[in-house]
Amino acid sequence: MLVSLRPLVGTSLLVLAAPLFAHAAEADKPAATDATKSAEPNIGQAKEQPWPLSGSVSLGYRFNQANFANTESSQTDLGSQSGSINVGLGYQLNDLLSLDVGAGVSKTLSKSYGGAGSSQTANNATEMGDVSVGLGVGEFYKIPGVGIGLSGGVGASIPTSKGSQASGAITSLGSSLSAGWSGGGFNLSLGASWDYSIWKNPTVQLECDSARNNCDISGVDTGDPLPLHSVSGSFSVGYKIIKDLSASASYGISNSWLTTTGKDDEFTSQYAQTGTQGGLGSHNFGLGLSYRLLEKTGISARMSTGSGLYNARGSDLTLPLYDFETRTGQRTSYSFGLNQSF
Repeated sequence: MLVSLRPLVGTSLLVLAAPLFAHAAEADKPAATDATKSAEPNIGQAKEQPWPLSGSVSLGYRFNQANFANTESSQTDLGSQSGSINVGLGYQLNDLLSLDVGAGVSKTLSKSYGGAGSSQTANNATEMGDVSVGLGVGEFYKIPGVGIGLSGGVGASIPTSKGSQASGAITSLGSSLSAGWSGGGFNLSLGASWDYSIWKNPTVQLECDSARNNCDISGVDTGDPLPLHSVSGSFSVGYKIIKDLSASASYGISNSWLTTTGKDDEFTSQYAQTGTQGGLGSHNFGLGLSYRLLEKTGISARMSTGSGLYNARGSDLTLPLYDFETRTGQRTSYSFGLNQSF
């Protein structure tokens, strides 16, 4: 498929690390006692409100296992390296709601060859990702007796990336719900999300300015359907090893349903998919470490593997602990991040 709804490089790593830094910061705060509360001045002055505006800047570097493959094989062309800068701003509307905006820029750092021994390379492009706008809902309910808190949010994307613009994306609307629990140094989180994409056309359209010959031969419409609905679920575990060091593990699974439907008439093949067309699903697994250097400065490292739910033959489920299917392991990646919040 020509379209890739790519997440910003390093974003998932830093998002996963953020609650771990926050948990470590909360653990270091001294508990307020009745004595200290009574010692605080109270002469009728208005209580100082916290500044409602917050933000973060993060730097990320990512590469995959294929960079270490045999250099005599054409498979090494699948090695990739990239860097990214992501910026986020948040405004606390009240105790429950917050408005968040995020944007980022990524740059390919490795050369992309057309094949083994080929002298043709692609430019190391610097690309802006899609801008995200969201309304976060903090812990709005806590289940009595078990200490599990519920939170969620809604959001939309602005198609500022080249990939989204080329595919004719108008926007993507999403909603999420998560349940979290913490205790004994552990943080557990279970989440689910649903996304709905709006396109100018239901199928991928060629850019005739850059592919005139293809347009003249086959026309503008490739017939390749775009995703309409996407549903995903995730589970993560975090553990505070020592004061400022935390480890985490996460698993995610997702599937999408396409914009087109398959006909079922006398001309339909018995092997054709009729009705609503859906994907075969994908899942990912990751391990991470995060360390808080300063109160609002943290570094993180992560290893992750993403693949389809089934192998290439469609006969067995895959295990995304590592990319055992390909010869180069290109589906397994490593990333490092530096995050500064304010």
